[in-house]
Amino acid sequence: MEDLSRLRSPLARLATSLVSLAALLLPGGSQAFITTKDTQGHTVRWDGNSLKFNLVGNSNNRNNLSSEALFSAVIRSLARWNSASLGAITFDYWQGTEAREFETSSEFDGRSSLYFASSATAPIQGMNENVLGITQVWYDTKTGEILETDIALNDLEYQFTTRVSDTSSFLGNTQTGSRPSVFIENVLTHELGHALGLSHSGSLQSTMLFVESPEQARPSCDDQAGIRSLYSRESEKLSLGRMQGRVLSPGLKPVFGAQVSAVSLAQGTVIASTLSDANGNFEIPELPAGTYSLLLEPYYAGAGSLPAHYAGINSRVCPDGKSFARTIITESAQENLPRLYSLENDQTLNLGTLSVRCTGSAYLAAVPQEDPGLDFSNSAQTTAYSKFPPGSTRVIPLGFRSGNLQIRSLSFSLYSPVSLKLALTDSQGNKVTTQTVRPVYASQSGYKNYDSALRADNLPPDEYSLVVESNSVNGLAYPAGSVALDSEDFALITVGDTTSFGTPDARAYTPNSRCTQEETPISYQSPKSLPARANGKSGGFGFCGSNAEASQGLPSPPLSTPRTLEILGWILTWFLPFLGVRCVNLARR
Repeated sequence: MEDLSRLRSPLARLATSLVSLAALLLPGGSQAFITTKDTQGHTVRWDGNSLKFNLVGNSNNRNNLSSEALFSAVIRSLARWNSASLGAITFDYWQGTEAREFETSSEFDGRSSLYFASSATAPIQGMNENVLGITQVWYDTKTGEILETDIALNDLEYQFTTRVSDTSSFLGNTQTGSRPSVFIENVLTHELGHALGLSHSGSLQSTMLFVESPEQARPSCDDQAGIRSLYSRESEKLSLGRMQGRVLSPGLKPVFGAQVSAVSLAQGTVIASTLSDANGNFEIPELPAGTYSLLLEPYYAGAGSLPAHYAGINSRVCPDGKSFARTIITESAQENLPRLYSLENDQTLNLGTLSVRCTGSAYLAAVPQEDPGLDFSNSAQTTAYSKFPPGSTRVIPLGFRSGNLQIRSLSFSLYSPVSLKLALTDSQGNKVTTQTVRPVYASQSGYKNYDSALRADNLPPDEYSLVVESNSVNGLAYPAGSVALDSEDFALITVGDTTSFGTPDARAYTPNSRCTQEETPISYQSPKSLPARANGKSGGFGFCGSNAEASQGLPSPPLSTPRTLEILGWILTWFLPFLGVRCVNLARR
């Protein structure tokens, strides 16, 4: 007898601030990005190293979205996961309006479906004004193999559009009448990630981030690493490296649910992030060779945003039950110098034990209150964290240099509320001509990464200095800003030549600060015949439904600041019906 279970993954928004939130499937323990696992520890994924994903869509909607527009949006979203997986995921898509073949319900029927709430033939549990969409996954409880997935989009409360700049959560929101307008491909690409086996990421630039935001239509470094950890063709495996270790509290107890981010100094961005498991262990695969810094953070969405598998995550491991702080792994002798890890391809690097820090809040702990200042004049290549209050200008000695110079500043992508403007001066105080980029990434969606970079080639021998001007950034420019934005004005500065920290591996990730892949026009035609229905009900099946009574055990969010109320608000609005999950076996007649 085959057991089936289903997982719901709603994409919701916070009504009070119009921040859209994408709910999680059951996330994995020590694997990165985060892959989905059930309560038995099975990785929930489709069978095989490569996947042919068949999806059947019903185009009936009340958004006046044409069938042609929906078809094109779905194909583009599917094609992005094909590219992100390096071809391991292929697909076919059929679309129509007749409900018997193009189903408009999320019941198990042997076909994966996509439809709009306005055409649903049965009530969609959990669909309300705070939910953009719900992905439901049917899987074999004995193996974790996905058998069917169904995506419902909430056109009753939202206006889905083809305008790339439309979003419910970015510097205010766009409206169509009384309804928020949302670029449909942001939601489709995110929900398809769930359908393929990915859960949420806490990484700011990720398509699978726990909030809806601009640019989610295009998978980031973190998403690409995640999907390749699930599916990969033998011919396309890149033999990249991986890091593993264990996160402990100051009291030497395992930290369950610490977000661990691998910051690539060669690429100038977070390549991948994960959550530590119940024993504090973590592993991050799919990392190209180069130099890395590590950042530990609470999972700022809080345990209340996760299904039962992660109900035990706990960032409150400090005295008096307070959350641990955002922690940069630093050299013990100098707190502003991050510990650097050199990784080779095909290498598994054991990082040993990493300790979170306690400062009384959930925000940055590594930079000392009395910043000793920066001086890069004694080393050809170096990296350091420091505080940069908005409106301040600092001059940092770089010492005697010649040839090529590359300087990066990471602040925005680490949820620091500042952006740094960089300039180079010579020994006479004259400004040197350089290639300066700020923001380092910008797109038509309106998303900007306000990190900065400076490059100078063929410098004549001289004494140089770096001039840093700090500017504040509107908190609404950050995906999940109201939840995760730090209270400290900090940045990571790296100084070296163009190869000091390794060279970005273009085979693995496109060398930009988000790893966004180039897109080309797609010509696609659906097969004539609909896919055969899978048979998953031969004897009986398990049904995982919601247990509203479990809301009495709502886990506390990790923060001890006014932001706690913001997090608690959307947890109560959105997750209350989904917090407790009970499973029963049902006999099929």
